[in-house]
Amino acid sequence: MCTSKGVERLRNMLAPLALCVLASNACSQVSSSARYSILEAKGDTIVVLLLDAKSARPMAGVAVEVWSDNGIRCLRDPCPTNGIAWKSNADAAGKIHIPRRVFQSSLSVTADEHFGDLARDAYATPNDGWALDLFPHDSDYVSQRPIKLVDAKSGSAVANRTVRVDYRTALHNRDAITLTSNGLGYIFIPTLGVAGDFEDVWAVAPGYRRTRIDFSGDGAMTRMRRQ
Repeated sequence: MCTSKGVERLRNMLAPLALCVLASNACSQVSSSARYSILEAKGDTIVVLLLDAKSARPMAGVAVEVWSDNGIRCLRDPCPTNGIAWKSNADAAGKIHIPRRVFQSSLSVTADEHFGDLARDAYATPNDGWALDLFPHDSDYVSQRPIKLVDAKSGSAVANRTVRVDYRTALHNRDAITLTSNGLGYIFIPTLGVAGDFEDVWAVAPGYRRTRIDFSGDGAMTRMRRQ
């Protein structure tokens, strides 16, 4: 007996342009507040820029595997998932060129011990391309929670900012740490102690209001409102 895993289709709206500043590069991206799914992309080949979420740099020249299937999940084998493995290497700019025939409702990417969900988390760029932030498969990632801070109005990354994170401790006191968001707007919050109470962790950055961090939202994204 088989069941089909539905694909969430994000709202198809025109999105304002935003600028994401990389450490060694600059890349404009469409606001994530209203992005549409890469599954809706047109053309025989889809170009995707792979970005290391931690360093905020393009992943140039890495070996890449894209795995896709039709989303069917079965209680027992055989299961007609129609799995497809597509392998390639990113170019000098960190881009891969994926044939449209590879695309199915479930899409994942593995590159240089990093991973990402292409169907869920890829975002459009103004030049009709796409970008995807990838996360490392390592213990460092397990010990930290990546949170992407974005401007609530424009959808642009709150990048390269000093961010004060305050939280409730196990003894119900309040404490704080100071972090710096990277070129993609990510901060990496230690899971030990700091994120013990996920309902009471807040962030404030220059020019923005104190905002509760959303650990459950799409892509662990927190939208910050300007003062």
